[in-house]
Amino acid sequence: MNKLRLLALWCVAAFAAGCAPQPVTVTGTVCDATANGLMLVADGAEPIFISTMYADSATTDGILLYDSVMVTYVEQRSVGVSVRKARSLDVIFSPYTAIVGRWVEPNTIDTERMQGIEINADGTAASIGMATLRFKSWDMTSPQTIVFGLESIGNGASADFTDTFRIETFDGKNLILSQNGNIIWNLHKEKTKSRK
Repeated sequence: MNKLRLLALWCVAAFAAGCAPQPVTVTGTVCDATANGLMLVADGAEPIFISTMYADSATTDGILLYDSVMVTYVEQRSVGVSVRKARSLDVIFSPYTAIVGRWVEPNTIDTERMQGIEINADGTAASIGMATLRFKSWDMTSPQTIVFGLESIGNGASADFTDTFRIETFDGKNLILSQNGNIIWNLHKEKTKSRK
């Protein structure tokens, strides 16, 4: 009789373990976000919503649109609805963080000098080696688009305007920007000099 009860308990435990949701890990790009979750596009598939309410809160605070992330989640059914609940979430690459820094290229007239753009984390920007074109601000409006606020200075007058560029290449070290299919900026990230 005891053996029969043990066998029955073992069968119930094995069935329960087989029904427990198994963790799934996916890597993709954040295409939308709410206070309680995010939409993730992985490998060109349809976007999926993953609830971040139960994820490690330390990892969800710094998630931004267009970040590449790795999410481990479990899928659970509740009141007839299937919900993906994140257990952990790690940022693999954030364009907003990686783009911050000094981006330079040789000056087209004097190749001994460098020119370029300083991109700051607070949304401001500054020109490097250019007196008549002043970069003032920036915003990444999609993974392929960056908009700069600029001021043109010349002949005693100045004019503010915005300029939109397509991001052709961006890997954290190289930033190639184009307009209408023409490369306008072929920049590389300036190495920071260590202080002793």
